[in-house]
Amino acid sequence: MLAVIEGPDGSGKTTLIETLRRELGLYFWVMRPSRPPSELYEIMEVLTWVRHRSPTQAIVMDRHPGISEPIYGPLLRNVNLLEKMPPSLVLDDIDFIIYCRPPLDTILENVGRSRAVQMAGVVDHTPELVAAYDSKIADTVALGVPVYQYDYTHMVLSDFFPLFHQATYGASNGITRLLD
Repeated sequence: MLAVIEGPDGSGKTTLIETLRRELGLYFWVMRPSRPPSELYEIMEVLTWVRHRSPTQAIVMDRHPGISEPIYGPLLRNVNLLEKMPPSLVLDDIDFIIYCRPPLDTILENVGRSRAVQMAGVVDHTPELVAAYDSKIADTVALGVPVYQYDYTHMVLSDFFPLFHQATYGASNGITRLLD
C-alpha cells in the first residue's frame, strides 16, 4: 500500500498521520521529507525506492513529490524540478491520496500560529499554495488516482480507517472519493 497524505501547510497532515498510526494498529512506514528537494535526483531517488519497495510494505507519505513539487517549487523556489516529467509517470504507484483541505481561514490561522517553523515563503504565499493544491488535486483525480478529501473541521477521522484496512487487507469501505 502506498497512501499519500497531501495538502498545504496548516491543513492537518501531520496530525492525521500521527492519529492513523496510533488508532489503526497497523504498521506502516512514514516518509516525510526533511527539506525541499534542490535537485531532480533527490526526487528520483525517492520515487525509485517507492517503485521498487516490497508490495507488502505499507507506506504513508507525508506529501508526494509528484504533487508537492509542482506546487511549492514554482511558488517558493521559482523552479519545478518535475516540469518535464509526465504526471502519470510520477504518480502511477499511488494507491490513494487523502487530501487534507480544511477551509482557507483555518489553514491561514494554523500557518500564522506556526509562523516560526514554516518554510521560507509559506506564510506569504498560503492562499496561492492552497489554490495551486486545489488545481493539482483536480488534475490528479482526472488522471484516475483515487483521492479522498479530509476536512478535520467537520469530518470524523475514523471514517478513513476502513480505507487503510481495504488497502492493506482488501476489505471494502464506504468513503466517497473525489471524482472529476
